[in-house]
Amino acid sequence: MCLLLAFISLTSATAQALGPKVRQRLKRDVFSDLPNNPTMPQVQQKDLDAIKELDLTDLGDSDTPLTLEGIADHLPKLKRLDLRRTEFDNLRHLHNHPKLEALDLSELPNRPQAEIDGIFDADGGNRIRLPQLKDLNLKKTKFRRIKKLKNFTKLEKLNLSGNGISDEDFLANPDLPESAGTNEPDALEDLIQLRLLDISDNSISDARPIVRLVQRKLSISTAPGLATAPMAAQTDPDLIVIATNTQLSAAQLQQLTDLGVTIIADVHTFNLHLIKGLNMISLPLDTGDDFTAKTLAQYLVAEPTSGGKLDDGKLDDGKLD
Repeated sequence: MCLLLAFISLTSATAQALGPKVRQRLKRDVFSDLPNNPTMPQVQQKDLDAIKELDLTDLGDSDTPLTLEGIADHLPKLKRLDLRRTEFDNLRHLHNHPKLEALDLSELPNRPQAEIDGIFDADGGNRIRLPQLKDLNLKKTKFRRIKKLKNFTKLEKLNLSGNGISDEDFLANPDLPESAGTNEPDALEDLIQLRLLDISDNSISDARPIVRLVQRKLSISTAPGLATAPMAAQTDPDLIVIATNTQLSAAQLQQLTDLGVTIIADVHTFNLHLIKGLNMISLPLDTGDDFTAKTLAQYLVAEPTSGGKLDDGKLDDGKLD
């Protein structure tokens, strides 16, 4: 009897380590066949280990924010976390999550600007570490301190659209007083795995941070000592930039094009064949083919006459959502 009580206590504590709103969503989406019990005593760690995706959209408010406590420890196999339009307490609870690959923070409820710019800050002046993060959606969050993303070196997709980002935001050094700043356009240069960057709907007029990233990508692909790569890999930075409704000049866009970047500056003329409402964070980069940025763009815009192409669709407001 004592062993049974200890087992029940242990399994209950496993679920209770997660916040109540997280447990409610797990009950709805994963454990719907369990009896209604807010502590979820039947759930064991092996059950939580099987969870790869978690939808926490439209949860929490300013009075009772969603807590992310326990996710790193008790959902260690989680790969995709969706927090769209959700008021949550602190991303520090995700620090060092070993498997998280996709994080959607888009349309974050209103917060003070300083709090939003510090959303990836960890204790002791460090940054949150997510070693496997590949997709990060910051659309309409007002996040502007781009250099704070430099630790996410495995990022392949980054959505910064609609954040009111200026050239100064790209140049600002978050580790110095706001008045100090720096003229180094290196905010993106550590993100050498980046393949899709959305900077649309921002007042950006300086292409240097993207140029710097491209030069870094190309220099690494041709660095001495690396195994000989195909010529295309040495001359193609494998990067798509969505730059609709920015202040980048035609000359700057042409400079990026000359460097091998695939630019989408006007989606109305790009004639995208996408499923209506496709979210950028779910844009397929792994379709079973070895795509570069250019061939992916060609894949997306090709007439869908053969199997495997995406269905023809329209884009709302001429932008990727």
